[in-house]
Amino acid sequence: WEQREKDTLQELEVNRFQLASLLGENTNWLQTTKDAVTDFLRGRGLTLLLALSAALGVWLVMRGLFWLYTKKLTKPSARRQSTRYRLIVFSFRALTMLVMTMSVLIVLYVAGDLLLLVLLVLILIGIGFSFKSLLPRYLAEGRLLLNIGPVREGERLLYNDIPWQVKTINMYSVLRNPELEGILRIPLTELIDLHSRPCGNEPWFPSRVDDYLLLPDGSFAQVLRQTPETVVLKTTGGMQVQYPSAAFIQLSARNLSLEGFGVAVSFGIDYRHQAISLEQVPQTFQQALQAALEREQLADHVLSVLVDFKEAAASSLDYLIFVSLRGEAAAQYFAIQRLVQKTCVAVCNREGWGIPFAQLTVHQGDGFERLAITKTEYPAPESS
Repeated sequence: WEQREKDTLQELEVNRFQLASLLGENTNWLQTTKDAVTDFLRGRGLTLLLALSAALGVWLVMRGLFWLYTKKLTKPSARRQSTRYRLIVFSFRALTMLVMTMSVLIVLYVAGDLLLLVLLVLILIGIGFSFKSLLPRYLAEGRLLLNIGPVREGERLLYNDIPWQVKTINMYSVLRNPELEGILRIPLTELIDLHSRPCGNEPWFPSRVDDYLLLPDGSFAQVLRQTPETVVLKTTGGMQVQYPSAAFIQLSARNLSLEGFGVAVSFGIDYRHQAISLEQVPQTFQQALQAALEREQLADHVLSVLVDFKEAAASSLDYLIFVSLRGEAAAQYFAIQRLVQKTCVAVCNREGWGIPFAQLTVHQGDGFERLAITKTEYPAPESS
């Protein structure tokens, strides 16, 4: 009978379970969801809310202390470049994260929610292991953020073959070239392998907007736009040409507007005027050139006018004419060359000086003598 009693009790338990299941199916699903949410909010949800509130409270307190330090205890001029200030800032941030984490752990421990406590500890352990493998990179980035690494704020570095000034170092650092439009924003990891140096009074780019250039192929161009990617030039015929900024630096174009330029012309007169070639001719040319430049309203841009005897060439007495001008007159580079030639021709016409032209001189050598002897020994046959 004892075995029969045990079987009966088991059957009774099964019937009770089936009855409870049937009653649960008849329950409203909305009410079931509401009860589950209520139980979560009263239990684990409240614990999470308290943990987040504790972390937020710690963050606000630490933020207030940091504000008090920056506003009351430090000068604004010492905040940007000071390594000590940067070290304090990042140490304070690390301390804030540590205290916030400890506050969350304490709340979970006091609430007795072992599940959330174990999950948080496992997450922290995983972060610790990943941090161990990334430690060398983090140390390098930390030195950069503290402004004690190979790249420092305010210095000059070469990135993509273009010089840049480091404006700020952060998770996304800002680079700027004073002669280019816009800025360059690059991630901190790209600065790890770069090096900067203090910059003095050095040019940041070969040209500026509106400068006039003489390109290696002899063409004349004006700079319309300069960006970190491209340089746009306008040539003499009005056609626009684009160069990659890095390639433009390697182009080695002559900037006529930067620090002034010079126009060199070689001009020759006939040997008949040899007697006056060393004094009167250079003085006359120089006076005429100065007057011509003044008539063209270029006198304010002229630094010097040099006319000097260059050489006694094969068929002419040549003079070197060199006009130095400020960069403001660069737009008239070729016009000034033509003006110099035109003025020299006008002086020759006025003074009656001859202008020689290139002559071809034939020298009779041994070959011509041998040809003459051959013709003597073997005369041409007489015509019948």
